[in-house]
Amino acid sequence: MRIPRTGWLNIHPSLLPRHRGPAPVVGAILAGDTTTGVTIIRMVRAMDAGPIVDQIAIPVPPRASTRTLLALLGTLGAQRLMTVLQPWTRGEITAHPQDESLATTTHLLTREDGAIRWEEPAWLIERKIRAYDPWPRTFSWLNGRRIAILEADVLDTARQAPPGTIVQLDIARHPATLAVVCGEGGLAVTRLQAEGRMPLSADQFASGWPRLVGSRFTGTPREPG
Repeated sequence: MRIPRTGWLNIHPSLLPRHRGPAPVVGAILAGDTTTGVTIIRMVRAMDAGPIVDQIAIPVPPRASTRTLLALLGTLGAQRLMTVLQPWTRGEITAHPQDESLATTTHLLTREDGAIRWEEPAWLIERKIRAYDPWPRTFSWLNGRRIAILEADVLDTARQAPPGTIVQLDIARHPATLAVVCGEGGLAVTRLQAEGRMPLSADQFASGWPRLVGSRFTGTPREPG
């Protein structure tokens, strides 16, 4: 394969050198970044380390998930590439090196990354719920059944109980919520999905689970609920 005179360009959905690697959008959400963007680089052998040809920053939308943010950055990246491609090939753009001291790296996700560890703080679990949408999804176990947690909000306080315990069902709120204890604070879960079933709101889910309050989400199907 012949290498073009101007080299190969790559569109990366982060503000390089931050969040190099295979999961930059996930990394931005997990880190709580308020700003992200798109970087166009000239490719080199090292992963995502090439000189920057173009870069544009945007605010991270509130409650962004990987699904929604990646779509936004994909459109932005295509637009920026079309803007810089001709000036780049004419030699009118000078690429500048990345600052290696600011580099961070993301890892390739596995299905088990989605397993919720309820002893973690609520703010981190909430970020994971958004970061792992659409894959691998966050999940836990309830009475031996695998449950995907699809949407939730952070509660600043929660009752004293073991992490993972469902302490309240509030159907007066819109949307209805299940309050779940975390290692720090709690989660107000609003949408869930039992394996093999359709996604349900908290009140719809609760209607099929007698004595739900007091039950406990666990890390494996073998742990007591």
